[in-house]
Amino acid sequence: MSERRVRQRPLLRFYPRWWRERYGEELEALLSQSSSAKRISWRARADVARAGLDERLRDWGVGGGVPAYERARSGPLLVLVAWGRVRDRRRAG
Repeated sequence: MSERRVRQRPLLRFYPRWWRERYGEELEALLSQSSSAKRISWRARADVARAGLDERLRDWGVGGGVPAYERARSGPLLVLVAWGRVRDRRRAG
């Protein structure tokens, strides 16, 4: 496995497992071909990370392409989970 592919693996972690299994090799090949140097540009890394997080949100029913009633149900749940995490960190710190 090339050094470049090893660097790309953490980027793929932003995507859900099912997405990585289906499209991961294609994305790795695309990143390999599009990066001229040994390093992937910070803009490309940021774009891949953002797109991966978008996929995770869609997977959780929060992102686009999800019916409004699903977003209405999952939006408050996401807020409550985030609030709980912040509260736990404040108590621990």
